[in-house]
Amino acid sequence: MVVELIYFDIHGRGFMPRLVLAAAGIDFKDTRLTHPQFVEMKQRNPDLFPFRQIPVLVTDDLVINQTAAIINWAVRSGDLPKLSVSEASKSDMVAETCKGIIEDVSSAANTEMQHIDASKWVNN
Repeated sequence: MVVELIYFDIHGRGFMPRLVLAAAGIDFKDTRLTHPQFVEMKQRNPDLFPFRQIPVLVTDDLVINQTAAIINWAVRSGDLPKLSVSEASKSDMVAETCKGIIEDVSSAANTEMQHIDASKWVNN
């Protein structure tokens, strides 16, 4: 089965899916886009981007986005030990904590980016 994860060339919301896919032993193509490439791909292949967002996971018979959905697919599809209810709950707790940290860092970075002249951005 071909598995592809599509996201920007940053950690952001693609970090945890990349980590879990690797931990689950799932071979995947890690497609990293610039913002202009994403805009072009979204216009060319709108069906490839549910909700017009990334990250996106593409397999032979599935296209999904949303970080948690991708992580859950990897957990269910990969070579990870099955967790008890207690273990799964603790795992969810850690995942939500990581999500909160990433969102806080992203929010702060985006705020600071607003103060930088767009002509100085990399990959502009």
